[in-house]
Amino acid sequence: MEKEKVYDYLAEVYLNNNNSKKREKQNKLIKYLFFAIPFSIIILAWFLFNYYPLKFYKPKNYSLYLSTGEDLGKINYNFSDSSLKKKGYTVNMSSLNLNGYDKLAFQAKRSNNNGTTNLKVELENNFKEKAEVYISINSIKWFEYQIILKDFKSLSELNDIKRLSFIAEEWNAGTKEDTILIDNIRFIRDSKK
Repeated sequence: MEKEKVYDYLAEVYLNNNNSKKREKQNKLIKYLFFAIPFSIIILAWFLFNYYPLKFYKPKNYSLYLSTGEDLGKINYNFSDSSLKKKGYTVNMSSLNLNGYDKLAFQAKRSNNNGTTNLKVELENNFKEKAEVYISINSIKWFEYQIILKDFKSLSELNDIKRLSFIAEEWNAGTKEDTILIDNIRFIRDSKK
């Protein structure tokens, strides 16, 4: 009987020893996979990004549109019948940051076909600095105007713009009475940068 116990004991030791070797092999495999899979993913990602770089879509221009509601900007002036020397249309912009933008663009037309009105376009920042650029409005059809923001030379800062004004002045108007309509006001950022 003792031989049977010895055989049973040896069989049990042998079987336990095999099971522990299997567990040890499984643990080694798990450790290997735990380190090998992330490392493989990193190498694959590096390879893909180096040999197939991402191509980003870059639009031609970025624009920041100013909403004036459903109405057009309207400057209706009659300098012959009043003591007014200027008449304008203003868009309040709070504290608009225009850094990174290159141009002011808008569409305008006049109702009277006689003469040319030189319209003063004025930007004002919250530091009470004002700068103006004059443009000639001479068409009774909608025309696109663009002004480079660097032309507003008196402004030291473009990051705190408070007001944009379009002003017709008596001394610079081709006719004493006219209406100028303004629409589609926006700031444009060129994509070439």
